[in-house]
Amino acid sequence: AALAHLLAAIALAPPRARRWPRDGAWMLREVGLLLLLAFSAWSIVRYLFADGGPAVFDYIVVGGGSTGAVVAGRLGEAGYSVLVLEAGGSTQISLGGDAEPVAGKWTIFDVPLGWVQVLSDHRWSKEFQWVVPADPPPAIARGLGGCGIHNAMLYMRGRPADFAEWGAGWSWDDVLPFYKRSEDNEQFGSSPLHGTGGPVRVTTVASDELSDFFLDAFSTAGLPHVEDFNGPDRIGFGRYQFMIRDGLRDSAAAAFLGADRRAGYRAPPLVRTHALATRLIVEGRRVVGVEYVRGRAPTDKAKRLRAMARHEVVLSAGAVMTPKLLLLSGVGEAAKLRRLGIPLVYDNPAVGRGLADGVYAIMQWATRKRNFFKCRLGTQAEEDQPHADYCAQQRAMYAAGHRSNSSLGSPGMSVGAFLRSPYAKGPEPDLQLTVHPWDKFSRPWSKRLVGVASMEIANNHPASR
Repeated sequence: AALAHLLAAIALAPPRARRWPRDGAWMLREVGLLLLLAFSAWSIVRYLFADGGPAVFDYIVVGGGSTGAVVAGRLGEAGYSVLVLEAGGSTQISLGGDAEPVAGKWTIFDVPLGWVQVLSDHRWSKEFQWVVPADPPPAIARGLGGCGIHNAMLYMRGRPADFAEWGAGWSWDDVLPFYKRSEDNEQFGSSPLHGTGGPVRVTTVASDELSDFFLDAFSTAGLPHVEDFNGPDRIGFGRYQFMIRDGLRDSAAAAFLGADRRAGYRAPPLVRTHALATRLIVEGRRVVGVEYVRGRAPTDKAKRLRAMARHEVVLSAGAVMTPKLLLLSGVGEAAKLRRLGIPLVYDNPAVGRGLADGVYAIMQWATRKRNFFKCRLGTQAEEDQPHADYCAQQRAMYAAGHRSNSSLGSPGMSVGAFLRSPYAKGPEPDLQLTVHPWDKFSRPWSKRLVGVASMEIANNHPASR
């Protein structure tokens, strides 16, 4: 841009403004015009075809969610060149997000309490969630960070029995060192089951009176207290840990692909947002690259771009979009692909099947006390809420840097429990109870209530597919 301004100044300045003979000024002006035209043409070509060539990387990661971010980050740390293709846009500030600030400089994706609005407000969901034709439609994130930009940030690892079913190389003893290497556990520090110094901050949050009442009720019911839900035993009640760093959402993407983190890698991964993978490029029986299109809402007429991989293409586009990409690439049940006119690459009837239901129910109670307010964020924040002054105070506290002391620095929950139902198989719990000290439905009630508490009861081992 600076060069263009200089050339334009030389080319367009009148001769009398310069201190040289007329003939020399005329020649310089003509040269300036030619250089300006050449520079402009080069800029246009560079803009139009910057992504056009089949750029080559060691690895291509499709999907910049929690899994893709970890894979890309670790590969970049090891010195491999990595391209990350993310269909959605940037989200958190550390990931290049430029959404409207809602508390100081922080966006709704940075503020821990913002997850409820990202999930429910059309203003956010229309851009940062996939439209899936299902009833009810699942909340599948579409943005850098994946579901890590709108989940409740609970830090909950799989159980040893879960990994025993995965086969050689994936046992609990195999994966535990990687969990510990990723953690920066504020509560439990370095121990046989936890680690410190990793990129992901793991911590607890301040509780509230309603949540403490539920802990008392769990104890009265005879449930054991669990100090660490990621410890040796999970059955019982206790306080959750969360992926929150100094009052900010510490998603896997922020932890592994944040600007500061990437700057320290031997080969910082290249992240392309609004880059929708449309097809895998296959040679023989090997995937060697990815075809993709750019744009916030690309159509079937969008220009197809290509990127090639020297080693591998990693698919981490989520439980719905990963099998969709495989099917579009000709990997799936042969008969169905033929009916759709998709050339068969590999016959695998399992692709696109086996999606597990996420089954849960919510119970609610009217309460006589209320000391947690679900403050809204954004330009139309608290004007219509009875606790507007309180929320304005919490937002100001958060913006001033006292994030962990503000209610906005909490995900709006802190306690829960794990139980075994009569249908549980094996020794592990199959039910998870999570307390929300606010009205999760936000429905109109027939009479004014002091407060509403919600409990989410989830089936963690659903058999339905």
